[in-house]
Amino acid sequence: MPAKVITFEGPHHHTRIYTRPLFVGYGITTSQGYIARAVATVVATSLTAPFHVVQTLAQVGSKEGRKSYRKIIEDLYEKEGLAAFFKGSLVGVLKFTATAGLNYLVYLGVKKILADKDGTLTLDNIQIANAASIIISSIITYPLETIRTRLILDWDKKRYTGAIDCLTNAINNEGWSALFQGATLSAVGNYLMVEIMERIWAPVRLGLAIVPPPLIEACIQTLCAQTLYYPIDTVIKMVQAPSVIKALHPDVKFDGVVEAATATVAKHGVLELWRGFGISAMQVVPYITIVGFSYEGCARIFQELNAQSHSHTPRVVVKRVDKIL
Repeated sequence: MPAKVITFEGPHHHTRIYTRPLFVGYGITTSQGYIARAVATVVATSLTAPFHVVQTLAQVGSKEGRKSYRKIIEDLYEKEGLAAFFKGSLVGVLKFTATAGLNYLVYLGVKKILADKDGTLTLDNIQIANAASIIISSIITYPLETIRTRLILDWDKKRYTGAIDCLTNAINNEGWSALFQGATLSAVGNYLMVEIMERIWAPVRLGLAIVPPPLIEACIQTLCAQTLYYPIDTVIKMVQAPSVIKALHPDVKFDGVVEAATATVAKHGVLELWRGFGISAMQVVPYITIVGFSYEGCARIFQELNAQSHSHTPRVVVKRVDKIL
């Protein structure tokens, strides 16, 4: 059976898995597919949160982030116990699921505007719909990512009591604009990475003599995308840090994403933009594995429910829209 592309919103920026369905019988509906993707993303994001916490501390480059991975982990556990490794997880889950939902809704809205009388889109209009859905949904939900980053950074003196307190603190002390620092770079960079990896990986996949198993293929592709996108992600994490709290701010002075990148390179070298990449790479395999099995598990449940209800719903044809979810 040919593979179909299932794409998951998450810390690795649109993880794509070429799945080969376990069952040939009843299919799942579009809404069931969205629920399965959402559940898989929530489970994988929650279970691999400790990797993201350590990665974020390393990326920002504050005093605490300059320590070794082992020292960061030891200090986190000593200060707050296991709870320290899951800070901001609820906000992260909310961000990823909201982004995926908005992505889909924006795509449908743009599709309705650009579609022909018979409801079809030209290739150019598909590109426009994809770009609009990714960029708009990313910008709208971006403040959640900023709050998550700040909650992770605040692990020593506990300046925030929670996500709401972090939000109000940022607005009162820095203004609404603080929540959107780096939003444009994140949205555009995210879209470009999806398009670049699709153009690079599709020909590579067709040229392979032996196509690797879906999970291995997804790990390789995600690691390649993460390597290219990581410097952008590092700069974004730097500008998300609170400018009014010195202990949580990077060790370089800057005003915006461009100065953050140039100041870091000038002081520490270009490789500093990949700081924390090791822990990020270690997250790929468990994240992809959990996402894959969680999705297939949910799909199996829905398939069995559909079979029991004798609902002869046609198998979902995975169109371009599935690639942006």
